[in-house]
Amino acid sequence: MENKECPCKKKSCERHGKCDECRKHHADSKRQIPVACERKKKGLFSALGL
Repeated sequence: MENKECPCKKKSCERHGKCDECRKHHADSKRQIPVACERKKKGLFSALGL
C-alpha cells in the first residue's frame, strides 16, 4: 500500500510512499536512522514544547 502523504523529502526514492519497504531497508542498514514517518518534526513550537 502506498502512502500518498509520505513525509519523506526524497521524492525520487524507489521506496517513497512505501512505508513497509522503507522500514525494512532502514532496519537492514548499517546506519540506524529513523524513517521519515517516525521522525519527530523539528520546528519552533516543538523546540519550545508547545
